[in-house]
Amino acid sequence: MHLTQNANTGNYGNYGNYGNYALKATATAIATVALTLATVMLLAPTTAIAKPISINVTSIVYVADGDTFTITTDTVHKVLVGKRFTVRINAIDAPEIKGRCPKERSYAKQAKQLLTNMLNNATANNANVEVVSLYKDRFGRLVGDVYIHPKKGQGGEVVDVGKVMLSEGLALPYSTKGRKNNYDNFWCS
Repeated sequence: MHLTQNANTGNYGNYGNYGNYALKATATAIATVALTLATVMLLAPTTAIAKPISINVTSIVYVADGDTFTITTDTVHKVLVGKRFTVRINAIDAPEIKGRCPKERSYAKQAKQLLTNMLNNATANNANVEVVSLYKDRFGRLVGDVYIHPKKGQGGEVVDVGKVMLSEGLALPYSTKGRKNNYDNFWCS
């Protein structure tokens, strides 16, 4: 239906003022839907990945802290675009390098060093570092479980990197709904 404005009355269509109200209501409805969609997209904390993606790490580019690092990979998958990704270890929260107090910053350096050592030792010994990506967070990082598989033929157990960080006391449990049990001041107490 095409509505044209009547030059004499200013109304749209043959419906008197109803045409104006219908047009305004339609415009308002469209604007409301657009605003709702934009808000949902901006506030959505994660981008779900339909099935977990197993990524074999080619190299470790940079370790930012005890729960975040950057990798390169040769894994090809329709969800992944590119060869370089920042990874956030799932379900843990390490102290921040720019933390609130000297104690937190000290723990953060220890956590970063432990993660750096584990990843570098794994790649130096030709072990397979695997990221099983679960989703992308609001910063575009791949969030997933990180495993170190021993070199084929050498035996040994698979190492869950997140569990090691927790067991060493250099990370706390974390969920996508925020820190469990309000750990905001944990490192500084």
